[in-house]
Amino acid sequence: MSATRTLPRVTYALAERHEALWLRLKALIDQVAATAHRHPDKPVTAQTRSVAEAILGEARVFLPRGARERLPAAAPDWGGLLTQLGQALAQIEAYEGQNTGWDQASGARVWRSAHDTFPVRRLAPRIVVKHPSVSAPRQPDITKELGKMMKGRFHAEYQRGFEDGQKAARTERLRTEQAEQDRLDEEMEADLLFRRTYPRIRGLD
Repeated sequence: MSATRTLPRVTYALAERHEALWLRLKALIDQVAATAHRHPDKPVTAQTRSVAEAILGEARVFLPRGARERLPAAAPDWGGLLTQLGQALAQIEAYEGQNTGWDQASGARVWRSAHDTFPVRRLAPRIVVKHPSVSAPRQPDITKELGKMMKGRFHAEYQRGFEDGQKAARTERLRTEQAEQDRLDEEMEADLLFRRTYPRIRGLD
């Protein structure tokens, strides 16, 4: 089995992890290089060695399985550490080279996963938008779009107000009808009570 096949498959999450690691590693290399060029044999500070070992350990994910070793210890001097970090950068860039390619349709370098492609974001790609027309790309009319949006909101608010008004009118009508029915019921109960109290009057009806 080739070394390439033992590399982890590209996923969106792994590509994001790779790009974040590349940025951190490149920043550390620039920092270490500033001292290594002047004092290559001087001992590295404990804090820098700790950061370097964490980054080197994370870079192992992007190595072929056969080339992975135990958590690497950072070199004790600035010159050795600079060399070590440079090798790690070359390794993760090799992984990127094996799993990316130029996409003519979008005009950008993209990661190639098993089911999808997505741009290498650290390269700040300028995605090319293809239009069916051969004329110049049509720019959106901001004023027109804003007018459509405001008109749509106006109609939505009008419809909402209209429906609320209808609902309130139905509620008020039902309340009035119920009050009238209650009044009639009270009158009928009062009349029945009066007739029971004065039965002789009932014969005069």
